Amino acid sequence: MRKKISNHFPTIVSDNYAGGRLGAEQLHKRGAKKLLFVSKAPIKDVSERRRQGFIDYCQENNLRYDIMLAEDKRYFSSDYDHFIDNHLINGKFQFDGVFSDTDEYASDFWHLLVKHQVLVPKDVQIIGFDAAKIYPRQPIFLSAIRQSTEKMAEIAVQKLLTQFKSEKIDKDNLITILPVSYTQGITTKS
Repeated sequence: MRKKISNHFPTIVSDNYAGGRLGAEQLHKRGAKKLLFVSKAPIKDVSERRRQGFIDYCQENNLRYDIMLAEDKRYFSSDYDHFIDNHLINGKFQFDGVFSDTDEYASDFWHLLVKHQVLVPKDVQIIGFDAAKIYPRQPIFLSAIRQSTEKMAEIAVQKLLTQFKSEKIDKDNLITILPVSYTQGITTKS
C-alpha cells in the first residue's frame, strides 16, 4: 500500500518495492548466495517497501538472507562494525551480498568491511539505493538502485502546472510511481 500524502498535491515516487527486488536480483545474478539487508531502525515507509521487495525476491529464489538494523542513535555505524566483527570467521565475512535501502548506509557498511580487510567486491558485493551524486561529473563508486530524480522533477512540474490550470483535482491520479534501474559501480562484480 502506498501512503497518499494529501488529496490536494500530486506525489511522484520511485517503485521502491521493485527496487528492493532489483537489488537482491542483481546480487544474485552476480553470484551472491547469502544476502544481507542493512539499514537503521525503525524501518518504515519507503524503506519498508525496499526491504519487503528484497525479502520477497530472496524467498522466491530460495536465497539465504538476514536483516541487520542498527539502533536509532547518533553513532549507529558502530552497530554495523560490531555486526561485521561478530560475523567474521577466519577473516571471511559470512555474507557475500549486501543490499541497503540507502547509499548512506551501504557506503558506511562498505568502509567498515574494508576496515576489517574484507575485499569488496571480490568477497562481498554491495548495492545501495539512490545512486546519488554530489556533483554532475562525480563517478559512481557504489553500485546502486537508481531513482530518476530528473524524471520525478519533470512530472511534478507537469502535474502542478496542470493543477494550476484547473480547479478540479484528479484524486485518482495523485500518485505516480516511476521505475528504477540498476547502476553499476565498483562494489559489485561486472
